[in-house]
Amino acid sequence: MLKILIVDDERLVRQMIIRCIDWNELGLEIAGEASGAEAGLELVEKLAPDIVITDIRMPVIDGLEFGRRVVERHPKIKIVILSGHDEFAYAREGLKIGVFDYLLKPINREELTEAAVKVRDAVLEERGREEKVENLRSKFKENSKYMIENQLSTLIQDKDPEQALENLEYLGLKVQGEVFQIALVEVEYAHDRNSRGNGEEKLDIESRCRGLIEEFFRDIPSVYVFGGAILGTVIFNNADEAGFIRLCGSLRERLLALMDAKICIGIGEVYHRPGDLNLSYREAREALKYRFAVGPDQIIRFGDVCQKYGISRNIGEENIHKFGSLIRTGNMQEILELLELTYENMRDSNYSREQTVQFAFRFVMEMMTVLVELKISLSNMPRSQKEIMEEIFRLESLDEVRACLREIIIMTSKVIMQELGDKEKNLVGNVKEYLEDHFQEEEISLVSVAELFFTNSSYLSRTFKEKTGKTFSGYLFELRLEKAILFVKQSDLKAYEIAERVGIKDPHYFSACFKKYTGMSVSQFRKANRK
Repeated sequence: MLKILIVDDERLVRQMIIRCIDWNELGLEIAGEASGAEAGLELVEKLAPDIVITDIRMPVIDGLEFGRRVVERHPKIKIVILSGHDEFAYAREGLKIGVFDYLLKPINREELTEAAVKVRDAVLEERGREEKVENLRSKFKENSKYMIENQLSTLIQDKDPEQALENLEYLGLKVQGEVFQIALVEVEYAHDRNSRGNGEEKLDIESRCRGLIEEFFRDIPSVYVFGGAILGTVIFNNADEAGFIRLCGSLRERLLALMDAKICIGIGEVYHRPGDLNLSYREAREALKYRFAVGPDQIIRFGDVCQKYGISRNIGEENIHKFGSLIRTGNMQEILELLELTYENMRDSNYSREQTVQFAFRFVMEMMTVLVELKISLSNMPRSQKEIMEEIFRLESLDEVRACLREIIIMTSKVIMQELGDKEKNLVGNVKEYLEDHFQEEEISLVSVAELFFTNSSYLSRTFKEKTGKTFSGYLFELRLEKAILFVKQSDLKAYEIAERVGIKDPHYFSACFKKYTGMSVSQFRKANRK
């Protein structure tokens, strides 16, 4: 209920205003009254009224000066002034300083009621706008976190790093500097290794761990935490390498102290270009594979692993990661070209059979990892991982290994393209079905639908356009207008009613769109189709 303060030096006038109408019935309440401007100013601070009704003629401080001071300190308070006929011109000056309305004395019940309703509606409308703006701000803030994580994920997957960087800057996160490094955190139950609890327990512990990691790095600039079920909990270091290693050590100690779990942190090498961030991610993931050899609750740096276990980081290491990125796209030609280039370099470097086979094994593991990440069953492959590995081990020459890997690339690319094609087709079909059922909802958007179908908006936008030949918004627009045409043909609903039923709030915008789409106004179209 909105609060009203009455300020008038005549007690009878104040009482008459209070008793003249039923304020509660109008959704208003008299919060207080004052006999002068000074007392009124004190009550404004104490009661925080929504509306002030004040006389224009008062001793010491008149109503205009009083109103000016109130509006200056509390611009949202609405001021209504009372004036006599001979004060009309004086009262109009009040409108220039922010007074909402004025009433002539003697006060009339109907005019007072009308003024009360008018000022009440103005306050409520203003609050409604502010609430809507605040909701939009809140939604953007909430969604921006998701969008930032989405773009960071894109950056480490090497899909379109330049676009991801541009999007991040637009969202308020400027990736800069010369350090691009990734750490991955892996959580395991500290108790029975053979009984890790059910899926819900696992999600709970991983979620708690993620929350603690985010809290730990919250106030540390240029370190960002993101990830998910597929990528894992990712920490992106965009600042100092040595400081980051120390921070990871402190993080490990904190997690071990607060959680009944085994904590391993794999850390990739530092790179100096954003486009190479995916290499550091792959190295961090590779480092975690040695957790059983290194021991539990450790920080495992990829560089240390390479040195300790004699792994050559030059055996196509960078190309291994590039193969993984390319295989996701199913671009067979680019992958085969990279394979040829890699093997020419290996031939020039006189790689031994052991080194070549080791590279081939790493290559196969990368391909299988990509399939798992894309949620494609390994049973869809014509040959099992074990069969492929056994064949590679029997090969005797560089050319034989290259030919074998060519076959694996072609085989894997076909499986991925088939699976992704089916998934995209199903996704677009489900989205079209959803739009058919929910087109009347005004707030429907690409982002909201993408969240509903557990995908990101960029992927949905691209896939939807590829499969339908139309953008998401263009398809929804046409769907709404086609539904509107049916309403016009089959009902006597007015244009604004049809607009509401097809999810378009602004009737003027709807009418303009309808005319542009059909070449006729709603009334003209109805008349033409009912002859």
